[in-house]
Amino acid sequence: PHSTRDIARRSHVCAINSCVAELRQHGAQIHCERLRVRDEWRFFYTMTRGPEGV
Repeated sequence: PHSTRDIARRSHVCAINSCVAELRQHGAQIHCERLRVRDEWRFFYTMTRGPEGV
């Protein structure tokens, strides 16, 4: 799993949720898990199948 912060740093994209939505439209399976880290909620994404045609 990768946090939204990890993905943003690597991809130089801030709207991670929009990217995930677009990937899902193209057939990707992405699991999102919300975890409490210290006193904050963080989202972690795991792609289990890539988009079709790539």
